[in-house]
Amino acid sequence: MPKINLTEENLPMIEQIVGTLPLGFCIYRADDKEEILYANDILLDIFGCKTLDEFKELTGYTFHGLVHPDDVAEVKNSISEQIITDDRKMDHVKYRIIRKDGDIRWVDDYGRFVHAKIGDIYYVFIRDVTSQHFSREESRRRAKVIEGLSVGFTSIYLLNLDTGSIHPYRLQTDYFKILSDELKSADWREIFPEYAKRYVLPEDQKYYLKEVSADRIRERIKDESSYTINYRCIGKNDSIIHMELSIVKIKDETLHHHVVMGYRDTTNQITRVQRELAEKIRIETELEREKHANEVKASFLFSISHDIRTPMNAIMGFTALAQRHINEPDKLQNYLGKLNESNHHMLALIDDLLEMSKIDYGKIELKAEPCNLREQLDVVLNMFRVEAEEKSINIEESLTYRNKKYISTLSDSVGL
Repeated sequence: MPKINLTEENLPMIEQIVGTLPLGFCIYRADDKEEILYANDILLDIFGCKTLDEFKELTGYTFHGLVHPDDVAEVKNSISEQIITDDRKMDHVKYRIIRKDGDIRWVDDYGRFVHAKIGDIYYVFIRDVTSQHFSREESRRRAKVIEGLSVGFTSIYLLNLDTGSIHPYRLQTDYFKILSDELKSADWREIFPEYAKRYVLPEDQKYYLKEVSADRIRERIKDESSYTINYRCIGKNDSIIHMELSIVKIKDETLHHHVVMGYRDTTNQITRVQRELAEKIRIETELEREKHANEVKASFLFSISHDIRTPMNAIMGFTALAQRHINEPDKLQNYLGKLNESNHHMLALIDDLLEMSKIDYGKIELKAEPCNLREQLDVVLNMFRVEAEEKSINIEESLTYRNKKYISTLSDSVGL
């Protein structure tokens, strides 16, 4: 336990020693009353008092009388906890005081608990830290404002549009700091052009520099709370890095001429979007192909259902004729021949119908086989002839050709 040879008689000597210090100083008893035994002139000045009597009247000449009423309990608890845990019996607290003129100030209090001949005491050094306190509080408040405006960005800067100053708040890679050191300049209006020259893709440099110029920023944030630009940088091994830059106006009078600038790498997002777009196009193409295949299939089925009726009618007609002329060999042979032709035509149509898988891809193959156009015309006419005769319709054929060699050709007799 620290001890000090403090008596009523040597208080003047202590006053002579600490009276020259640029800090407030006091000694008070470590009991419930916390009576102040000594206070120097600097402490009186911190409290706005010209005389010791004014100070005594203001504070009751007690330690707890120094502390703002709302802070007393917290301060006393903190001091007690620190004295118990600190081997040197020292404490540090920060609290508010109320000056004689009613002004509220913040002070730092560094104290020590000691045993003295006059009893247990605390001696305390006090200094006014109001300006530092509000400066730190303002910095914290600004940082919260900036953080709130810049969620999702990996690098955040505070730019002063008037002075050109730039202050980092969150960094991933601080290219600007590197350039600032090289250029020996802290003015972003000089740093950004060099950044664009070194890192921004040549095709995007003019656009980037236009959008981050002081005049352009003022023009944009006059009517907008923020704006975003996208540009490309050159990465390792000449890879392309997609960057997003957002400039946000700060709606705070203390930061009236400032903006927040947030950067982030969007390469992964861009790549993902490109993959998603490619997949979407693939799916749409597949759906369109399937739709087209279904249309082809429907058209084919409609066509073949019509085509099947023709040889079917011929088969039924020639079968009926053959039955009526069963005892006439010549006619019977003729009808059976035509019946056979219609059967072959029907089978060929059924073969096509069984190959439905070809329709899914919009492919119906035509067979290149020797075909006599004269004979093919007879086959077609014969399929309609019986039905025509039943309806008393006369079918006449007329085929003229300039070159007989074209009568025989390669064709698909069914598809034809």
